[in-house]
Formats: sequence, structure tokens, C-alpha cells
Amino acid sequence: MAQKIQSQFDGTENLKNYSAVVHFCGTDYGTDMPKAGQDALVAFVNSGGTYVATQWSSYMISQESFLKDMRDLILYDYVTSSSGAQTFSPVAAMAAHPLLDGIKSALTVNAGYVTGGTHTFATNPSISLMKDAAGNDWVLARTLGSGKVVNFAFNSTWDTTAPDSQNSVQKLILNAVNW
Repeated sequence: MAQKIQSQFDGTENLKNYSAVVHFCGTDYGTDMPKAGQDALVAFVNSGGTYVATQWSSYMISQESFLKDMRDLILYDYVTSSSGAQTFSPVAAMAAHPLLDGIKSALTVNAGYVTGGTHTFATNPSISLMKDAAGNDWVLARTLGSGKVVNFAFNSTWDTTAPDSQNSVQKLILNAVNW
């Protein structure tokens, strides 16, 4: 599929040919995704696809009233945001989770990021796979329908820091897509 910014994703792409969608939600945080695109992504996950996202989606839903039809795919609740180097580590009890394959120690990313909390869902709650020293969740995962959802607290397209160019972040994203 061709790369699209979220305001252009209208759900007309045939997602059945894909196993995962990666949503780098960043500099376009002030523009909503068409409802048909949001509905297509939720249906994609419910039917077995994997949705992987970096932030600012939690900001968009709480501060801009955007992405409302994707609430089940947005695992964070936005409280505040910042930028800079942050270190986060695997949760020991989750060490065997496929998302942490090859990730055995702390990672440091220089990026924009959100802080807040894990959104509470009535069914299929999110699980935290990595946290910072203050206990904030940095990598969340959730099953939904037949599919999977992964959210990262950091943003890969906010500024010129490009955390997705780091090998450790690429490994996390690849693990998420392969989960």
C-alpha cells in the first residue's frame, strides 16, 4: 500500500492484502482521519489484522476530538506530552512476550512522547510490556477481535529526532508487525 497521511486514508484501500498497518501519527495531529478510514482500520483489526501506532493519537482523541471511531485502537489516555531522551525497560513478567523478542534491556529514545495512563477497556485490557523508571507505560499491547493492537508512547514523526531510525526501535516495530 502506498504511504498515506491519515487525513487521506479513507478506507478505500483493500486491507485484506495486508497483515499489519503501521500508523506513524505525528505532525498531522491537527487533522482527523475520515470516518470511513477509521472504520476500515477497526474492522481490519477485528478480522485478524495488526495495528501498530506511535503517538499522538491519544492527544488527538482527547484534545482535538479526532479519531473517535478508533477508540478501541488507541491504548493510551493523554494527560501531557514532552520531548527529549527517555529510557524505558521491559516489564520482567512479560519477558517472554513476542514483542520483546531480542529486547532484553532498557532502551533510550530521543523523541516527542505522551504521558498519561493506559486506557481502561471493559474487555480485553491492554498489557504493559515496557515502562520507564516512574512507572509510565511505553509499550502497550491488546487483542481485539481476532487481531492485535500495539501502541508506543513515543512519536516517530514529531520532529527531526527520528527514533524509528534506531535499531532498537526498528526491532520493536518489526516485532509488533510480526506478532
